[in-house]
Amino acid sequence: MPRISPPVELSGEEREIFHMVTEGMPADWFGSAALPLLMQLCRHSIQARRVAELVEKAAGDRETTLDYYEQLLRLQRSESAAIASLSAKLRINPASLRNDRGHLQHKRPGGPPPWEV
Repeated sequence: MPRISPPVELSGEEREIFHMVTEGMPADWFGSAALPLLMQLCRHSIQARRVAELVEKAAGDRETTLDYYEQLLRLQRSESAAIASLSAKLRINPASLRNDRGHLQHKRPGGPPPWEV
């Protein structure tokens, strides 16, 4: 089965994230209905990277005010929360890949029974 292709609306950096996420999962993991969430995950990932760069720059600058630094940290926390939420909805975070007992699920639910794998 072919993998889902990145939409043309994504920038180059966002496409890199798209490929990283989709290539890390089985080819049939993402359907067309998941595309809007996947696009937003890519966008938030790039924004989180940019905010992290600003945090690092501000941390090393003696002219940085505490208010500005706190604002950056709030932005970073917000991007992290968005990424975590989208990852859970797309079932790509580690917790989503485990069953009730904490064991890694190698197949999607609805696949063959474990004793037939």
